[in-house]
Amino acid sequence: MTKLEEMWAALLAYLPQAIANRHGDSWAKMCSEKTTDAAYDAYRAAYAAGDAAAAHATGEAYDACRAAYSAGDAAIWAQVAINRIKRITEVL
Repeated sequence: MTKLEEMWAALLAYLPQAIANRHGDSWAKMCSEKTTDAAYDAYRAAYAAGDAAAAHATGEAYDACRAAYSAGDAAIWAQVAINRIKRITEVL
């Protein structure tokens, strides 16, 4: 499993909480489309819903997507997103 695949799996595991926090639609779309645009939309929705921790994780997912598509080091940003989403999931 690549770091990007691991990141998407970790973000998908947060979906029930995203639904509970009123931004599940954009979160589900991000996890299915796996694009920079969908990650940005999920970031904005999480932020608007007051779910700051999830907004930060999606911001890092966005950075990982951008790095992957521009031949950058996506693994670093993916790991940052994985760490953040796992931290907030463990608190729940």
